[in-house]
Amino acid sequence: MARPAYNPKICLTLLLWIPEQDSDFQVIEKECHRNIEIIWLLHGLTPCFRTIAGFRSENPQAFRNTFTHFVKHLNKAGLIGGETIAIDSSKFRQ
Repeated sequence: MARPAYNPKICLTLLLWIPEQDSDFQVIEKECHRNIEIIWLLHGLTPCFRTIAGFRSENPQAFRNTFTHFVKHLNKAGLIGGETIAIDSSKFRQ
């Protein structure tokens, strides 16, 4: 019997919280069991590394939309000028 799918908000939250240098999905899975901050953010859920990797590869538009919305919010609040935008030294393809 198949397990119910994780809410996409949970996977997106996890991947936004994890630093870019920790992109090994098995390491991320271990952090879901060990790191108290992640346990709290995910409400105790512990997705396996295949679930995390699958979500990331199947939903590139979710990340693009999230960052676009974030930048628009910062711009609307007057917190950025719009010339150069860099967040946490992460690189994302257009």
